[in-house]
Amino acid sequence: MAAGSLFKKTFLMLGGNMAAVVLQAVQFILLARTLGAAEYGAFASVNAMVAIVVPLAGLGYGNVMLMTVSRDQKAAPVQLGNCLAVTVALGLMLVMAITLAVQWVYGPKGNLPLALVVGLSELVLVRSCLVAGQLFQAMDQIKRLSMINVSISLCRVLAIGGLLASDQPQALNWAMISASLLLLLTLVHVPAAARRAGGLRLSMAALQSQWRDATYFALGTSAKAAYTDLDKVILGRTAPSAELGVYTTAYRLVVMAFIPVRSLLDVTASRFFKSGQSGVQHSFALSKKLIRFSVPYGMVVGLGMYLCAPLVPWILGPSYGDTAEVLRWLAPLPAIQAVHYVLSDALTGAGYQRVRTQIQFLVLAIYAGLGLWLIPSHGWHGAAIVCLVSESLLAVLVILAVTKLLRQPRT
Repeated sequence: MAAGSLFKKTFLMLGGNMAAVVLQAVQFILLARTLGAAEYGAFASVNAMVAIVVPLAGLGYGNVMLMTVSRDQKAAPVQLGNCLAVTVALGLMLVMAITLAVQWVYGPKGNLPLALVVGLSELVLVRSCLVAGQLFQAMDQIKRLSMINVSISLCRVLAIGGLLASDQPQALNWAMISASLLLLLTLVHVPAAARRAGGLRLSMAALQSQWRDATYFALGTSAKAAYTDLDKVILGRTAPSAELGVYTTAYRLVVMAFIPVRSLLDVTASRFFKSGQSGVQHSFALSKKLIRFSVPYGMVVGLGMYLCAPLVPWILGPSYGDTAEVLRWLAPLPAIQAVHYVLSDALTGAGYQRVRTQIQFLVLAIYAGLGLWLIPSHGWHGAAIVCLVSESLLAVLVILAVTKLLRQPRT
């Protein structure tokens, strides 16, 4: 991919992602203001648990499809058919598991209807749309991938309009309206992906031969989801809903600020797989080019969040008064993530997803231990400390892994 083409596609992806960010910000602000910190915290507690198991909905076959189709587009019908079948089947099973888990973890505080609706939306409908997006991503059709991401966010914003029109502005009402719109969206994007792939085919032989790679992808993504949201689950169990709402709000702002780097990595995902076929030296060479942008950007945006943190309560309302302090604690995250996200993709592209997954599970174990120790007694302060320490450790371990692999003799 030429530099000009990479810039154009990155700019296109960034434009789409920024449009999605704007929609997410609108959704976030309107939903937070409409529900209030307590009701938004109730939604966040369910959403955090769903987010942890989201990667299991496709069992990593979406990443396998991205890798395989990036290298051979003739494999698209089988890869897409297998991926959709696994996503829907496991997604439905996970929805049932989530409802049971919410009852067990949160007890009387758990909202089972909300867990059911959010689970169906995120684990079946949204994941099916994202599978379609991965097919277009593998074929370098960034415009269509961007359109899918934007349309998902748009559905959630439109659902808030229905929520505002209702007499009961509750999280469950918004989730039900959103799920209805996402169902319509799925019926548009999935058939379009099937046409682009040249049809849908199921192949048990392909499922069986690729299960090991799929499992590593799924486990790695699950570990990432766990150490991203485990602090919120523990906080939701031990702290008031309003405190969880405040912490989740600040973390969400950090995630949105990191979108430009994620856009760059989305565009270069297929390029990592192509260059990685020749060895980790080639995927690392690509990561060095990307990190020259990602790290300075992370530092600048982190400083910007620290300085602008007092504006957050003014925008979201007085119930989010503590968000400014939380955001300042989390301000170093973009710079830290700018390192480990880029270098981790170098490992994956070169065929070292197993190494990446092992590192992620080590970090997850430390994350869980620190979380259970610090969060119940220190609330959101403990959650912020756990988050910063674990993300920093992840960056260090990924750097060490890449360095070790680069020193190995080439074969």
